[in-house]
Amino acid sequence: MSLLDFLSPPEVAVVIEGPSFRIVHFRGKRILRWSILPLEPRFLRGSTIVNPQAVGKALKEALKELGLSNKGVVTALPGVGVTSRIISIARVSVSDVPGFVVREARRTMAFSEETSYLFWNKVKKGGDGGERVLVVIVPKEPLASLMEAFRAAGKKLKVVDFKPLSLTRAVNESDAIVVNVESESIEIVIALDDVPVLHRGVFVPSDQMGEYARARVIDEVVRTITYYNSSHPDEPLAADLPIHLNGEAALAKGLTEAVSDATGHPVESYRPVLVCPKGLPAPLFVTNMGIVLKRGR
Repeated sequence: MSLLDFLSPPEVAVVIEGPSFRIVHFRGKRILRWSILPLEPRFLRGSTIVNPQAVGKALKEALKELGLSNKGVVTALPGVGVTSRIISIARVSVSDVPGFVVREARRTMAFSEETSYLFWNKVKKGGDGGERVLVVIVPKEPLASLMEAFRAAGKKLKVVDFKPLSLTRAVNESDAIVVNVESESIEIVIALDDVPVLHRGVFVPSDQMGEYARARVIDEVVRTITYYNSSHPDEPLAADLPIHLNGEAALAKGLTEAVSDATGHPVESYRPVLVCPKGLPAPLFVTNMGIVLKRGR
């Protein structure tokens, strides 16, 4: 264990994926233990919590059962409903950037202060050397419900990450296509130079995720890659850019080969960069891993 890990206080990363809590207890960049505990599906509508009090009560009981009630907690908001975009600010004065970002978000992303929050941060310069910002628009309702659930559990969140950013961070590749498939969602992130330049999140009802799942996953991945390439005809994605398939889909037999055949891109399994206990089903904890890496920076 490194000195930094030793000095870091133990924390808990809780992610709500479908009808379950996925929990990791960690210190620095070391996972100490993990758990998957069930959650009543009726408390959720897609990726949105519809009964925060009930979810909070269930989480409080889960953390108590695991002996983690006194630990700091971090989480991530699912990306379904979250939109992001890279906006150039190359010709904007520093003082005008905040107002410019809001105006551009209204114009190009249908941003409304009444229904959404807007977050932005400078990212690496583009190929032309121009300044850029990553703009993320988050619907108010899902975020408010998530925060209320953790308050009901008696927890003041230290960090709320956004799942697309967690997924990008977790794969630890500057350029990658990340595909996360859970029981009711498909999330796809295209990251270039460590920046998530395109994100697509789709809600899929659980009763459609059986035999239908494979075709839907393949269709969404192909559509996202095609859209990016058609939007960047002079700089399409490299044919050897890997797809990182994770979530429950990573456990589905034959899906890796099917996605690779349909897209022409190699598909890789998730390889954690954290120190993990034996037996950890890493593809199911990629979002947690991304949060841990954020805390360990």
